[in-house]
Amino acid sequence: MKTIRFLLADDNRRVRQFLAYLLDGLEDIKVVGEAQDGYEAIAKTRSLLPDAVVMDISMPRMNGIEATQNIHFEFPDIRVIGLSISDDPETTKEMLDAGAVTCFSKSLSWHSTISRIRQALALNPSVPGTAISLKSAPSPVATTG
Repeated sequence: MKTIRFLLADDNRRVRQFLAYLLDGLEDIKVVGEAQDGYEAIAKTRSLLPDAVVMDISMPRMNGIEATQNIHFEFPDIRVIGLSISDDPETTKEMLDAGAVTCFSKSLSWHSTISRIRQALALNPSVPGTAISLKSAPSPVATTG
């Protein structure tokens, strides 16, 4: 099984720590770095070459939308997954237009967050039109065996 390498970009250290805790607990995912603004996200993407970046939209110095545009232009095969504190459809659209494969709210449960990240990993970031908003996708239903 291939390990998927993630970069976490969020100006809130606690959010980064929580995401790292969630993702590092999965056997096929490894968090390889963290960034606290868009400039740092671009620099760390260049140096670490992650498979995916979880990108906060609202960050100081350079926001996640601008950073996503830069990363997507330079590395079209790296999946950028947008996170937003709001559920504003226009902000989600801007993030998707910038090159993110999905964008969803930080207010989701941790189960839904992992599910949405896994769904985003199945999308092809370099093919136009494959970026979708998973914000309204149904949550997975637990089954018993």
